[in-house]
Amino acid sequence: MQGHSKISKAKANKSSASTAEKSPIFLVKATKRGGLDYLHISLIALILILIALAYSFAKLKPLNSCSSPNQTVSYGILNNSCVRLENNNTQVLHAAEKAIAGYASTNTTFSLLPYYSYINRTKIYYLENQDRYFVQVPFKDPLNNQTLNFSMLFNSNTLALISAYTQSLVMPQNTSNRAVSFGTVKLAGKVACASSLSNSIPVYLFNDPYSPGAFSSIINASKGGGKYANANISYYFIFGSSSTRLYNSYGVERTQLLGDYLACASKQHNFYGFAVNLSKIYNGVPMQNYTMYQTALGSGINTTQLNACISNSSSILTSQSNLAKFYNVVSVPEFIVNCEYTSLPQTLSNAINYSIAHK
Repeated sequence: MQGHSKISKAKANKSSASTAEKSPIFLVKATKRGGLDYLHISLIALILILIALAYSFAKLKPLNSCSSPNQTVSYGILNNSCVRLENNNTQVLHAAEKAIAGYASTNTTFSLLPYYSYINRTKIYYLENQDRYFVQVPFKDPLNNQTLNFSMLFNSNTLALISAYTQSLVMPQNTSNRAVSFGTVKLAGKVACASSLSNSIPVYLFNDPYSPGAFSSIINASKGGGKYANANISYYFIFGSSSTRLYNSYGVERTQLLGDYLACASKQHNFYGFAVNLSKIYNGVPMQNYTMYQTALGSGINTTQLNACISNSSSILTSQSNLAKFYNVVSVPEFIVNCEYTSLPQTLSNAINYSIAHK
């Protein structure tokens, strides 16, 4: 019995040892370096959740991004849609230049606006809530030397002028001309003149003999030196409203005689002296033929050439009038620089400099 008891105890101990080797408690305790504890599992789960959220947000993002694989629209978003503008700032500026140039043909004080606008300082804004362009152009007030702002609103698609923001300003006429610089308007469809002198700029002065500032513009232009050193001046005379108002009192022939003398004398070397001497006795009304003839003689004008020219002055002045129509001259005195720019006497040097810079 004792031997059986020992055998039983031995079997029991062996069975107990075998059971102890298979106990799961040792597996839990066996977790060591390189294994996953609850902290690591939690971190992995958090990362997976964040990735899932990011993917969800990307899918739920409104389609209002202004970018694509091939193109980036840099402007912005309007009403949850990309703003893809029909026109760029250069095109808007050209539209503004044309609109400003149109004021030159209006019968208002703003007919000077094209010549006093600082085009190079123009600011352009796109108004998202209106889908329009707002353009602001500084200009110089020639009366008090102040710089003011002239503003315009354009249709964003057609670039048509909707309105202008200055008191007592009328809408301009449609024009293809452009105000390109201070004192300078570029004429549409006109090309540069061919000059026989490589360094000279052909300049045409269109004038009504009786217009305000007619003689001063002639004298300043004919000096030929200083700021006009690059200008080759030619003189053209037309009979506008300043002349026609005198027809009833003095007659057409006597009124236009001053234009005859000026047009013919301008072809001679001593024209500057003649213009200066004539301006000293000019009082705003037609002068006698004898007075002008004696003035020409005393100024060194060749009277033989002068008389021959005056006898043919009708065709000469008609030709000059047609040239003025070609350049759409509506107010005088007015300069045409290099056959493609127009300017006032006060801003002629600006137009000449601009023409030289863009030859």
